[in-house]
Amino acid sequence: MQKTPLPRALDTELERTSKRPDEARRWARALLDAREAGDDAAAYRAALRAKQAAPRSTRVRQMLGGAAFALGKWHEAAQELLAYRRLTDDRSVDPTIAECYRREQRPGRALEFLADLRRADVAPATWVRAQTVKARALADNGRAEVATSVLESLRIVTPAGEADREALALLAELRAP
Repeated sequence: MQKTPLPRALDTELERTSKRPDEARRWARALLDAREAGDDAAAYRAALRAKQAAPRSTRVRQMLGGAAFALGKWHEAAQELLAYRRLTDDRSVDPTIAECYRREQRPGRALEFLADLRRADVAPATWVRAQTVKARALADNGRAEVATSVLESLRIVTPAGEADREALALLAELRAP
């Protein structure tokens, strides 16, 4: 198994927030290796162990949320990402949290969660993802016309990334007869 070097910021945070930094580093490295290998289940298990070793690490909470999301553990993913957001004020995870609610069959909660997110709060790709989740939640609530308007308001002409392509694909799906 390869040894993925820990990003410096993660290594520093683990040293600062963990009573067992060596153990936390070992599990964080295992998490990164598993993610790189595409093994979502192993990444999740390693993330749980990293959290046990460093429960106050915001980066570990973010990675655990991502690992839970990859396995379809929507409630747990939302809880970990909410903890990350609460500790950091980083709104970049808002679309993922809202998508968790939507996948739990709670589109209204997803819409409520995204209601106060403003374009200036996040990077452009995150804004597009947030609007795509919002449109999906609206469509889930039987409001396809409003969902279409949300996506059209993005004015994507040439897709610049995955978020743009996903928004355009959803828009085409909503417009289809």
